[in-house]
Amino acid sequence: VLLLEPAINISQNFIQFIEPTRPGVIVFGAEMNCAPDPALRLMYPETAPSAFRFLNSGTILGRVHDIRYMLTAVRRDIEFHHVRFGADPFRFDDQRWYARFMLANPHRAMLDITSRLFHTLHDTSPQHFDLSQHPDFENQHLLLRSKLFNTFPCLIHGNGNGIDTFHDLSEYLARNASWPDPPSSLEGKTDTFASTYSTLPISDNTPEQHRRVWKNAAS
Repeated sequence: VLLLEPAINISQNFIQFIEPTRPGVIVFGAEMNCAPDPALRLMYPETAPSAFRFLNSGTILGRVHDIRYMLTAVRRDIEFHHVRFGADPFRFDDQRWYARFMLANPHRAMLDITSRLFHTLHDTSPQHFDLSQHPDFENQHLLLRSKLFNTFPCLIHGNGNGIDTFHDLSEYLARNASWPDPPSSLEGKTDTFASTYSTLPISDNTPEQHRRVWKNAAS
C-alpha cells in the first residue's frame, strides 16, 4: 500500500461525504475480482455502477467502535463456521469473512466503488492513471488521478496481479511528482512514507528505490 497526498484529507472525506448518509458504516476498498469465493458474486448487487463491486479487505476505514463491533462479529462467525469443524483458527482468508460480514450487514459496511479513498490495482495497468491537478488542492503539484473514475485516491493497493502496476506507478510518481520523497531526503525526517513500503516483499523484481526505502524503514 502506498499513501498518496490526498490521504491527508481521508478522515475529512469520511466525515463529510460518508457519515452524513451512512452513520456507523465501515468502508472497504473494492476490486473487480470476487475472491476467494467466486460464487459469492451472486450475492452482490448487480446494479453497482462500477466494475469495482467486490470487497477487498486490504483497506478499511471506520470509527473505532464500529470496527470493534465488526471484529467481534467476524470472530464469532469464524468460531462458529470455521473453528468448530476442526479448521485451524489461525489459517483462514480474512477477505472471505469480511465479505460475509458486509453481505449480512449491508447497513454497517459499504464499498468504495469509485476509488475516492482506496484504489485497488488488480487487473489494472499504469495506463489507467495519469497526473492531474486536484481541484481541492490549490497551488499544488500534480497528483495521481484514476482515469477509470476521474478520482484522486488517497492510496493505491497492489493486490493480486496489481503488484506490477503498483511498482510501475510508484516509480512513475517518484520520477514525475517526487512522491514519496526520494530516499536521500528522508534523512532526519519521520519514517511515515518509508513505513508505507515496509509491507512490500523484497524480491529480485523489487525496484532498487523501494529496496533502499524499505531498508531505511527496517533499520
